[in-house]
Formats: sequence, C-alpha cells, structure tokens
Amino acid sequence: MLACFIKQSNVRYYVGQKLMAPVRFCRTKGGCAMDKRIMKTRKGLKDALLCLLEEHPFEEITVTEICEHARTGRLTFYKYYSDKNELMRECFQDLQEEIMDRMRKEGENIRGRLPQISDDSGTGLSPRLNCLLCWMETYTDVVIDVLGDRRFLTAKMIGNSGMMYELYQFIIKCLEKMERESEIQDDFQTGRGWTRYPVQQVNSFLAMGMWGYVFSCREGTDMTRTRRDAKALLRDLLGSAIFMQATGQKP
Repeated sequence: MLACFIKQSNVRYYVGQKLMAPVRFCRTKGGCAMDKRIMKTRKGLKDALLCLLEEHPFEEITVTEICEHARTGRLTFYKYYSDKNELMRECFQDLQEEIMDRMRKEGENIRGRLPQISDDSGTGLSPRLNCLLCWMETYTDVVIDVLGDRRFLTAKMIGNSGMMYELYQFIIKCLEKMERESEIQDDFQTGRGWTRYPVQQVNSFLAMGMWGYVFSCREGTDMTRTRRDAKALLRDLLGSAIFMQATGQKP
C-alpha cells in the first residue's frame, strides 16, 4: 500500500515500510526537470571523458575506461548515452551554452552603448561595421575567457570526434546574430549591403578564421597577446576592401 506525506515542499513516499528519499529536480534544456542525482552522474561521465582526452586520442578511449574514471558502471552509462560520441556531443553542447550565456550578458551592455559605438570615428569604419567590430571583439573575449586553459583540450576534442562541422555551424549562428544586432535602420531603407562578397561565404571565411587564430597558438602562448592580436586582425579585416566603408559605396 502506497502512502505519502508532504513536508516543507519535499515529497516522501512509503512503499511498504521503506521510506524513499525525496527526489530533487533541476531545470535543464527545454524546461524539463531532471533529478539532481542524474545530473551529477552525467557530469561525472563528461568529466571523466575530458580527463581521458588529456592523455589519449578520442578514438582510443573506451566506454569501460570512461566508466572506471567516473566510478560508475556500463549499465549506468548506456542508460543516458548510446555511445561515447553522444557523450562527447553533450560536452560540446555544454561549452556552447556557456559561451552563449556569456554573450547574452555581454549583449545587454553592448545594446545600451550602441549609439556611442556606431558613432566612433576613431576606427575609420562605418557605423554598422563599428557595431559588428564591437560584437566580434566581445565574442573573441568570451571564447578565450570561457575556454581559458581548456582551449587545447577543446581543439583536440573537436578534431578527434568529427564535430568540426557542428563547431562551424555554431560559430556561423553566432556571426549571423552579431550581424543582425549590428544592422542600422538606414541600411534597410536604402538596401545597402555591408560586404562586397556573398555574405554566406564571408561568414564561412570569418567563422573558421576566428576560431583557428585562437586555437593555432602553441601551449604556453601568452593569451593576453593573442587576445590583443586577434582584435587587431578583426579591425584590419573590417577595414579592408572586403567590407563597405562608405555608406555611398555599392558592392
């Protein structure tokens, strides 16, 4: 016979004479509730995989090794993941979410300063490119800050698991959002473009170029200098003939 009582918002169940502990839930992607114990188990498996990646190529890592490092069983692993590729994909999704969360917070600050940013005459760029430069510099900062010392591990993770295309799509999505945020009302009214080349191809060029510049550094590289040089490269690119500098120019 099942009986239950509610105490301080925690629900406890009696099954026969056995008292079951209350289940505590957390919000996850899609607004679904997930037991904290499940979240802890999944995090342990992801941490174990990332730890193993520091020493071994992804292709050589087995589910058994992941479980041993996570101190859990294979049955538990397969309860949540179909294989190690799905586990890796979730690691990468966590990374994307962390970057996007930071960009949302930074975006609130940028939007409050857009009039001053767009009118900055010190860059020599058009108002729209001034805004885009600000967004791209901020994105560079966020990527470097979030990854920190993990950037080499992240590059290895992506290179060893066939997720380069997923990374490409993620950066393209970020670029397109930054471009929309940088649009000036006059551009809509006059139909002016902002680049001499097809936007999709330019975005593809920028997407992997931005990522590659940061991740091409050797381990031990001064990231303060890399951060500064990456921003200088962005300014040089946006100030080049690739992009429309004067509002009267035609592609």
